[in-house]
Amino acid sequence: MTIKITLEFSTPAEAVAALQSLQSAAVNAEDDKYRSSLQAKREVAKAAKPKAEKVEKVAPAEQAVVETAEQSAPAVDYPTVQAAILKVANAKGREAALEILSGFGAKAGKELKPEQYEAALAAFNAELEG
Repeated sequence: MTIKITLEFSTPAEAVAALQSLQSAAVNAEDDKYRSSLQAKREVAKAAKPKAEKVEKVAPAEQAVVETAEQSAPAVDYPTVQAAILKVANAKGREAALEILSGFGAKAGKELKPEQYEAALAAFNAELEG
C-alpha cells in the first residue's frame, strides 16, 4: 500500500513547524499509550494487594482471653523444627530423620502439625545428643 501526501508551505520555517507538530503528536500518542498501560498495571497491583486490617481496641476482660490464647500457642515454630530435622539428617543421615518423622505419622517435616512441633523438636534434639 502506498500513501502519497502533498504539503505546501509558504516558508521553510512553516514546513519545519508543521513537521515538528506531527512528530510531537506521534510522540504524545505513544506517551499516552505507555501511561495507560502503566495505570492499568498499577490498578491490577492495587487490587491484588491485601488491605491492612483495622486494629480494634480490646477491652481489659477480652485482653485476658487474648493473652491466654497467645500463651497456649505452640512455643516452637516450624523453622526451628526444620532446622533440627536438617541437623539430624546431616549428622546421622536422612534415614534417621525420616524414622523420627514417621513416629509422628509424617513423611516430611511439612506434614507435622503445629501441636507436634515441640515433641518433634525434643525427639530430634535427643537423637543429636544420643
